[in-house]
Amino acid sequence: MGTDNYPWYGHYDPRTPRHINYPNVSLAWFLEQSARRLPDKTSCVFMNSSLTYRELYRLSGILAEQLIKTGLQEGK
Repeated sequence: MGTDNYPWYGHYDPRTPRHINYPNVSLAWFLEQSARRLPDKTSCVFMNSSLTYRELYRLSGILAEQLIKTGLQEGK
């Protein structure tokens, strides 16, 4: 994989890997694991507001419920 097909590689630090093997799990799985292991740790900060992993996990559940209520379906 040269920089011809991926021109942004030219801006990477030479030590940055071009590919990472990710486990075959969902993003939701990572969030749930983080909320279990680090519930009170800050997960994100934006404009002087922060959320813990517990709060982010709870809010993501609320968002998922609302999306399902609006008719969103997996794979559709």
